[in-house]
Amino acid sequence: MTVSVDISWVNGSALELRYTATSDKDTILNLTNHSYFNLNGHGNVLTHTLQVAADSFLEGDENCLPTGRILPVDGTAMDFRTPRMVGEAVDSDEPCVKRSGGYDSNFLLRGTPAAVLHAEESGITLTVTTDQPGVQVYSANFLTRRPGKNGATYDLRSGLVCVGLCLIGMGAGAAAQYVLRQNLAGCLLCSAAALAVIEPFTASFTDDPEICGLAAQYMRVCAFMGIPCSVHLCIQKILQGTGNMIAPMWFQIAGVVFNFIFDPILIFGLVGMPEMGVAGAALATVIGQMCGMLVGVIIVIRGEHLVSIKLRGFKIDWQIVKDIYKVGLPSIVMQSIGSIMIIFYNMILVVYSTTAVAVLGIYFKIQSFVFMPVFGLNQGAMPIMGYNYGARDRERLMATYKSAFKVAFVVMVLGTLLFQLLPRQLLMMFDASPEMYEIGIPALRLISICFIPASFGIITGTLFQG
Repeated sequence: MTVSVDISWVNGSALELRYTATSDKDTILNLTNHSYFNLNGHGNVLTHTLQVAADSFLEGDENCLPTGRILPVDGTAMDFRTPRMVGEAVDSDEPCVKRSGGYDSNFLLRGTPAAVLHAEESGITLTVTTDQPGVQVYSANFLTRRPGKNGATYDLRSGLVCVGLCLIGMGAGAAAQYVLRQNLAGCLLCSAAALAVIEPFTASFTDDPEICGLAAQYMRVCAFMGIPCSVHLCIQKILQGTGNMIAPMWFQIAGVVFNFIFDPILIFGLVGMPEMGVAGAALATVIGQMCGMLVGVIIVIRGEHLVSIKLRGFKIDWQIVKDIYKVGLPSIVMQSIGSIMIIFYNMILVVYSTTAVAVLGIYFKIQSFVFMPVFGLNQGAMPIMGYNYGARDRERLMATYKSAFKVAFVVMVLGTLLFQLLPRQLLMMFDASPEMYEIGIPALRLISICFIPASFGIITGTLFQG
């Protein structure tokens, strides 16, 4: 990589630094300066007053890299929401201050200007603005003695760095790795909880012992071996969070392909495998998940990514687990609503006939072909919206939203036309009986009326999630 810096004095009042970089292949680059500011021109900066527009900061480890925990500044030595002297708490026992020998933390911004530094002796004020989501404050904790202008010398705490920068450049990969490991612990707990409620859950739908037995058999395999699915989803979301949408697509495709291959083999006992029936269908699902997980792990380990997976030194941090579920609660509710809705649909329809239940199942199989392109669009648009929201670029944020909504709208219009004009042909693919045609044709036409409004709901929900 070739990097150049042009420094110029603009209009007699502004120092401009312009960075230019050329690389021989795609890479993440986050260039900034590391200037130390002493507004008095001599001595240390402990009498300077500092104000930072941040309610929280990133916890650092022993190497000053983010652990993934976001901590409040309230009641700590990190609280610069109102102006206070740098030296007031620079030697406090606050873990992140004591570990660094002073200030060296990234503050998560909530307003502008990002920071204001003032020296009473000189009367000079430095105002820092940035379009990045965080600002790093460093109190020159390891600066070695060196000469300056007019006979001044500068050493420990003789300057203050106050630089706006992108969080990923400050080790968000380490933070993502830490959160990933804690999330896996949460997935293990969910799998254990699922195993505990399988039998009462199936019994709430039917008192037929054969159906209960088959359903419990299927769900035990999926729940017990659901960890691969959890790992797969964790890696997928972490990579998507870095803007990589291609890798997650490939290991999702791998999971679907392997599931498709192993389903008939294990259900019907083909190519020398035992005939396992329902258990085989469950095992094929799990094998597909495991294959998707393995492809994901291989891509992360062998590819060039901003995150890595390291289990050495792992221990559960219940605060991180709590934070994950606190942030993820809206998504959990959104996912649960669909499942709960289907549960109640089945409970209602089974009173009328099993054919009605079968029609509902067919509908969800067919509608996935309409909704999947929109959900894919949703996954692609979410990080773009998130990045532009973080950069406070409202114009690009809304442009992404409008473009995504237009595409989703067109897809849903086509889906509506398909269900309105060809409901019989759709049901024919499932060898429908006369009773199924009687129930299914008007049902497909009626339900598809919601497709077009759903395009607005899905993309608008993505906007707020991003």
